[in-house]
Amino acid sequence: MLDKQSLTVLDMEYDSLTHIMRIFILWNGIEHVISTELIQYISDNGRIRAFGSDEFSAFIMNFMNIEDRTKKIKNLYKIIWDYAENKDSVKFPVRII
Repeated sequence: MLDKQSLTVLDMEYDSLTHIMRIFILWNGIEHVISTELIQYISDNGRIRAFGSDEFSAFIMNFMNIEDRTKKIKNLYKIIWDYAENKDSVKFPVRII
């Protein structure tokens, strides 16, 4: 594990027809583009949101040894869904770690 890890979301692009989100990130000084499908189920019991991408799931595994990882992952998820619902609601860059 690196002593000083960093994650910054540089930008996002969302296609509301295909529900594909492209996330432009800076992870430990290296730029990456990760794509994922945003999946949402709405029922009488509420709403379930998920990400459909092995690439995104593999990226999230980078957080396993990070302090407060749950809080940081939830923050990343919130930013992704906020952007999908209203792209003007997120101002880039956004530092996660």
